[in-house]
Amino acid sequence: MRAQAWPKFILPVHALLLLLLVWGSACSTLIERRTLPRDGSKPAKPDAQIDAESPTPDFISRHDYFRFEPLGLPESAAPEADETTGELPYIDLSWNPVLRIRLFSQQPAQSLQIRPHEGQLTVQTGDAPPFSLHPQSTHLQLEASGSTVILTIGDRQLRLQQAELHNSANGLSRVIHPALDWRYYRGSLRITAENGQLSVVNYVSLEDYVGSVVGSEMNFTNPEALKVQAVISRTYALWNSRTPGPDYDLNDSVLNQVYLGELIQSPRFRQAALSTAGEVLSWSGELILAAYHSTCGGRTVANETVWSGGPLPWLRGTEDLASCSASPHYRWRFEVPKTELHQKFNAAAIRVENGNGEHRASTVYLERGGQTESLSANAFRLRFNQRYGTLALRSTHFRLEEAAETYIFEGRGLGHGIGLCQWGALGKAEAGWNYRDILRFYYNGVIPGRLPGTP
Repeated sequence: MRAQAWPKFILPVHALLLLLLVWGSACSTLIERRTLPRDGSKPAKPDAQIDAESPTPDFISRHDYFRFEPLGLPESAAPEADETTGELPYIDLSWNPVLRIRLFSQQPAQSLQIRPHEGQLTVQTGDAPPFSLHPQSTHLQLEASGSTVILTIGDRQLRLQQAELHNSANGLSRVIHPALDWRYYRGSLRITAENGQLSVVNYVSLEDYVGSVVGSEMNFTNPEALKVQAVISRTYALWNSRTPGPDYDLNDSVLNQVYLGELIQSPRFRQAALSTAGEVLSWSGELILAAYHSTCGGRTVANETVWSGGPLPWLRGTEDLASCSASPHYRWRFEVPKTELHQKFNAAAIRVENGNGEHRASTVYLERGGQTESLSANAFRLRFNQRYGTLALRSTHFRLEEAAETYIFEGRGLGHGIGLCQWGALGKAEAGWNYRDILRFYYNGVIPGRLPGTP
């Protein structure tokens, strides 16, 4: 049956309406983009704007989303360290988004001591007038009492709902934790109390954060390997803070990335951050989950092999060509008495299946009263390490052998094995690889990019 033709007078009207719709959508998009700041963040509301001259500014407006700019320009030279002190010059990267990092997330403290190490530290305590401290000043003592913060300085004591400590542009706070000694932090600190423990959130610029994470996660000296860590730490931080929590974006522990504050004795870590400033990894125009681990043991694995969820195209397994063979975790062995492990898992026997084609354990079977219960190898590993420590089953790249009274686990690698292998990156860097080539090797199909406004 032949379709009925449109009346001649309807077609122009239909086309005109479609044209108006497309034109209006394009105009609204252009208007929105013209009103965006250069850093890609949404415009701050008037009452959230910062007075740069104020000694006690409100906490810096944070990013909401990012656009990517291809790497088309030659690398700019990184700032050089002072030959006499070994320290890098402080650079005000005004394009930096600000991250909120929850400090001491795995070891909260009931009390802390804080004092300025460099620059000026301004203390804001609610309605009371702010006051400033210098490195020669006495320290602040902060204690939690229920949900109250007790701040003591000299013979003065204040009971607060929260305290805000703001470093000057090049300032550092020295924070003394009773169990962790002292650490140094840039940016601002917001301190509250809950259930008799202090909660500390560090508002820190992205590049200051990255410079710390590089050394906290990868204590190497090779500059190309450190650049690799800088790019993936930056990418991971931004990807993970796309949906921020109400109080903080990231923990300072292995739950996210280890962040020990400014590592003032090792300027090479900050150098790695500044020499890759703003560089991130994307796939199909989006930030990637830049997973990484210590040692793959010879081969990385696809994400769905270890984690639940569907495959991610940039997290495919690849032969590492023994690049990580210098790692102390490349090969390992752990033995445990059978009776002890049976009691731990309430099982009469334990059997491991290595069936994923990547030489890793896939499933662990527990025999219980004639019934068989199965666990993923990763779930078994996590439960096993709760009893024997993180260096017991260092990865799922293991096989189980049985002696008369003993289970023998022989394995390779440390960590989940997904994404970048840190020791492999070091091996490739020492073989002459460029850091961007290393990133492309471990993350399939990624495109290095730079955040807008990067100097």
